[in-house]
Amino acid sequence: MSADGLHGEQADTVVAEVEAAMLAFNQAQLGPQAAQRYVLARYAAQGDLLAGLVAWSYWNCLYIDQLWVHEAARGRGLGRALMDEAEALSLRLGLAGLRLETFSFAALGFYRRLGYQEYGHLHGMPRGVGRHYLCKWLRDAPVARA
Repeated sequence: MSADGLHGEQADTVVAEVEAAMLAFNQAQLGPQAAQRYVLARYAAQGDLLAGLVAWSYWNCLYIDQLWVHEAARGRGLGRALMDEAEALSLRLGLAGLRLETFSFAALGFYRRLGYQEYGHLHGMPRGVGRHYLCKWLRDAPVARA
């Protein structure tokens, strides 16, 4: 091992083992993960991608991994439409809510206007920027186990 960690194939092997071990540990506590990816999109009439959302459902939650709207198409309601569609998807799947994270320079106000509540933040990671963690319950918030 070098001073800056493992590399290449050796690192890939360790990553695979750690991920498998953590998944097994978490599933022993929470049940099977059964993660499913969902992709939503909006296109221009000529077929160009205007906006997209990538989400994952697992453990009673829809995690919004990425929401992107082309700069020229912002302010037209495309992001809101995709978020509304993600909420409807969550309800159809019987999930309790949605969660996401965003940088302070990105869409924090947008998510707050949609009813998302901040449950955590890190300031200065990266330097000069905040990272915000938000969620929105669509059903009663469950009581956490101790």
